[in-house]
Amino acid sequence: MYCVNCGTNNQDGARVCVKCGEQLQTSEFANASGGAYENARAYGDAQETRRESGDSKRAYADFVANSGFLAPFINMWKNYTNFKDRTGVRDYWMSMLVYIIVCVAWGILMAIPAAIGLYPISGIMYILFVLFGLAAICPGLAITVRRLRDAGRPWPYIFISLIPFVGSIVLIVLLCGRSVPDDGTPVV
Repeated sequence: MYCVNCGTNNQDGARVCVKCGEQLQTSEFANASGGAYENARAYGDAQETRRESGDSKRAYADFVANSGFLAPFINMWKNYTNFKDRTGVRDYWMSMLVYIIVCVAWGILMAIPAAIGLYPISGIMYILFVLFGLAAICPGLAITVRRLRDAGRPWPYIFISLIPFVGSIVLIVLLCGRSVPDDGTPVV
């Protein structure tokens, strides 16, 4: 049984973690529900692997890099030409959330020099923002096609967004759909 707090592998049936003293989840539902428990298990596995080699700080760095807030966004950029695989609901929307946060922060940083009167700096930042937007087209299309494939829809459904007024809403609803394996039955 893995501790949700520190990732330590405890004996089955233990009530508290031997390392940090955190109360362990003992019900079957809590263990099967995933989320923090799965992250703790993954961290515990990585930590055990690194402990054997004597590198526990590296285990934590690997865990943060693979399950952090930015991991889906980084994976979106790494898989910018991958139109074949699948992307889950969480990874798609987390990458879109980070993308929106980056765009809003960049817009604010772009407006500050313009408000002060430093128009050349604001213009350069605007050009960089446009280049970033152009560079994000291919990764955005790739992750959307992978998400549609994961939801059981063919890639041409991406063109639904071109229908005026309702197309984008329909595409968002499709992107929020459940994951469907290759045999066509929805995953709960």
